[in-house]
Amino acid sequence: MFRKRNAAAKKWRHSLALFIFLFGSFSSGFSQSLNFRNYSVDDGLPFVEVYTIFQDANGNLWSGGYGGLSRFDGISFTNFSPRSGLPNHWVTSISEDGNHDLWVGTISGVSRYSENKFTNYKKQDGLPDDYVNCLLHDNSNVLWIGTSKGICKYNGDKFLSDTSEGPHKNFILCFYQQQNSQKVWIGTDHGVFLFENGKYTYFDVALFGNNSITALTADKNGNIIAGTSDGIFRLEDGHFKLILTPQGFDMPAVNSMITDRNGITWIGSGNGLYSFDGKKFTYYRISNSDVNADNVVSLYEDYEGSLWLGTHTGIFRFRGEGFISYGTAEGLNSSFIFGIDKDKNGKLWVCSENDGAYKYDASAPAGKKFIRFSKEEGLASDKSNTVCAMENNDVWIGTDRGLSVITNGKAKNFHRSNGLNSDTVNCIFRDRKGRLWLGGGKGITLYENGKFIPYYISTDPEMNFDVWCIADDDDGKLWVGTYTAGLYVFDTGTGKFSDGRKKLGISADSYFSVCEDKQGKLYFGTLDGIFIYDHHTTDHVGEENGLSSELIYCMSMDKEKNFLWAGTNQGLSRLDVNAYDKDGSKIITTFGKEEGFSGVESNTNGTYLDEDGVIWFGTVNGLIRYSPDDFVKNSAYTKTSITGVRLFYNDTALANGALLNWDDNNISFDYVGICLTNPAKVQYQFMLEGFDSKFSPPTKERTARYSNLPPGNYTFKVISANNEGLWNNDPAAISFTIETPVWKQAWFWLLLTGISISILGLAILWRIRLIKNKERVESEVQVALARNELKALRAQMNPHFVFNSLNSIQHFILTNKSADAGKYLNKFARLMRVILNNSEKSVIALSEEIEYLKLYLGLEEMRFENKFEWSIEVEKDIDADFFEIPAMLLQPYVENAILHGLTPAKQKGHLKISMKLKGETLVCTIEDNGIGRERAREMRQFSKRKDDKSLGMKITHDRLELINRLHGSQLSLAITDLYHEDKSPAGTRVDIFIPVS
Repeated sequence: MFRKRNAAAKKWRHSLALFIFLFGSFSSGFSQSLNFRNYSVDDGLPFVEVYTIFQDANGNLWSGGYGGLSRFDGISFTNFSPRSGLPNHWVTSISEDGNHDLWVGTISGVSRYSENKFTNYKKQDGLPDDYVNCLLHDNSNVLWIGTSKGICKYNGDKFLSDTSEGPHKNFILCFYQQQNSQKVWIGTDHGVFLFENGKYTYFDVALFGNNSITALTADKNGNIIAGTSDGIFRLEDGHFKLILTPQGFDMPAVNSMITDRNGITWIGSGNGLYSFDGKKFTYYRISNSDVNADNVVSLYEDYEGSLWLGTHTGIFRFRGEGFISYGTAEGLNSSFIFGIDKDKNGKLWVCSENDGAYKYDASAPAGKKFIRFSKEEGLASDKSNTVCAMENNDVWIGTDRGLSVITNGKAKNFHRSNGLNSDTVNCIFRDRKGRLWLGGGKGITLYENGKFIPYYISTDPEMNFDVWCIADDDDGKLWVGTYTAGLYVFDTGTGKFSDGRKKLGISADSYFSVCEDKQGKLYFGTLDGIFIYDHHTTDHVGEENGLSSELIYCMSMDKEKNFLWAGTNQGLSRLDVNAYDKDGSKIITTFGKEEGFSGVESNTNGTYLDEDGVIWFGTVNGLIRYSPDDFVKNSAYTKTSITGVRLFYNDTALANGALLNWDDNNISFDYVGICLTNPAKVQYQFMLEGFDSKFSPPTKERTARYSNLPPGNYTFKVISANNEGLWNNDPAAISFTIETPVWKQAWFWLLLTGISISILGLAILWRIRLIKNKERVESEVQVALARNELKALRAQMNPHFVFNSLNSIQHFILTNKSADAGKYLNKFARLMRVILNNSEKSVIALSEEIEYLKLYLGLEEMRFENKFEWSIEVEKDIDADFFEIPAMLLQPYVENAILHGLTPAKQKGHLKISMKLKGETLVCTIEDNGIGRERAREMRQFSKRKDDKSLGMKITHDRLELINRLHGSQLSLAITDLYHEDKSPAGTRVDIFIPVS
């Protein structure tokens, strides 16, 4: 007991001495505003109280609070709640195992999130209690689960509670495992435990206060630091000793701690953020307006080096002190800052729009860093435009009501009456000879040897313009830029102005700044972008090259003149001058709110380059300090992943190597390259191997669409670049195959070819058989037709007709009618010749058929001694030489009409043959006024020669059928019996229909 009391006393004395040592090493962040980027419910976070933050292997930032679980990819939040499968809406802790499954601790057990599904575990599964307060995956991938009733470990198979020794009954508040170490430190409500080599070692921390350990970390030297509600304790010589008590404040309750990659220990407390760099402690107020933001509950450093703070106003991202803002909260009554300069005592002077000028003293206590000079202190006007600190420590301030010179805190004012060209002083410039030039209305003023000498660009009263920038070149000439009146070159020797726009070959009319690089090139900031003049040619830099805006209000080179900084109305743009000098490359980097430049819009004269390389900017939102040494560049590659695949705009879970149907060929890919530093600047390049030959041009689009893809094997690849253009060339990829449709596959075509060949072979065999059958039928028809035509020939040359014809000739001779006999014989000979000629033809012209009929009818008329008369009528539209009909077609019907219709009649008969064209059909009509078919049959019945048969008509009928079969024609005939009104026979009409074409 005695030794313990002595040890406690010794420990307290050491802590007190350390407190006294550190008393003077604490600095406050009240006098400046840092860039704490807030994400809260307005951005999609489902809660404002953030208890835990974690980044998974894919780069997603997870946060948990009283409202569930949220995943942030830099663009949007995806939220999870009990409806999604969580056991409770109160999330306390998050971790990730080696399989990239996420583990989530809640007050109702622990949950594993894998493949978009939650699996929950509680007491019945082996947990000592459902209230899970912290999680840790150690170096062996064992999950440590801290509950309100001790520790549980999950080895990938089951949950094991250690109840033999150690903190098995304690409320576990936090875990910490050092890198490259097997030691696990455990913070409980009763001190610290160390687990090493299977054993627990206990450490008492706060002897005279709360011994609840809310946070554990190791400093840059590897010393364990414990946070409690009474402050910070460091493990030294086996004992925890108090190390921090901020000056002027009670020890804040520590909620969380981490040590970043640079060795700085960050402490989240109930009243803000603290850091310790090994020499001093710094306090940072998160918000000047929201006290809940200063309650820092959790801390996390992402893989890009940003610090994330979980507060009671959502999460904040902090990325160092590259940009520091000074505004109304820091003592500036006006947020519009214009001209900036520093005096010989190191005090910064800034001009404001309507509140005079301010002197900034960084060493002054909070609230007294900005000292105001206004009309009340003798300034010519509270609207100050420009400031110039002199070597004698005088400060010249140009206003809209004249020039004010401050000497030892007192102002003396100069106006047009004192020699200024104008009462407005917009800019002050010291040339290479040390002379001072003032820019005002319509011209400039030289200050030399205690006198002001005005020079006017124009004395035209109609012109109204101001000079806003002046610069000199190696030739000793001044470049004078105006608002709305253009650019001028002033020859200091002659005192005359010339047109600078004509010299540069540009047309911009408003100029607010001029800079010179180490090569002597001049850069002109205009409302039309930046113009670069190398004294021979002029080049232009605009939005198409990456400028955030072409409205350039101020410019400055950095200390080494490697970069040109341009303040615009849309943030800062930085041009790489070295790259431009090398090959003309216009490499531009922009800076805005995401990078910490909260001013957004710069003002004229609003730049100042400090001797230590710091650049000050005057903006519409206050004074901003940029420190290149403190600005944290992002050298981390993006984490690129494919987040979704859609087929015809429908979401689908497409596994790698998937086989798609041939018509699933309209595919969209969603992807993200996680860069939490500035997600808006992430760029992408993608390609579809098997379709694209190379990667696409850089784009900010996060969806790639392909339509009507042909069958084949494909791999979609996407790479991304972070906010500073650093490309991650390890692409996220997914492969798939679009099936070839059946009708495009080789086996199908082989089968189809085989079937086609078989069908073709069968068709050929069938066609051969069909041709043979057709040839056989045609041969038979031709034979039959030949026989029929021979029969027709015989019929036309029947013996009775020949015998009777010869008897007629004999009769004419015996009766001394030699003329008639000769005439008859001539016609008979001609008829025989026509019959024999036509017998060789299958078709003859209609005119030949008519000639034949006339010969035949002339013989029969003579033979029957004018027993009948005849006529042949051909419609005038019929070209008898053009139309063709089968040979020897009409004669049998004519003969039948004469022999069986006309000659038996008592009266003289009439035979009429007519030919008409009806559409595509030639109609040949043979009409007689004889006894008719019925009376002719009766007469044959009683005739002694009733066995004689008139075969001409039957032969012709059979011949018509054969011709139709052979040629596929449609020859037809119709026989009509004619009657008088008393129903007595009036003759016969035969119609023969011959299709023509």
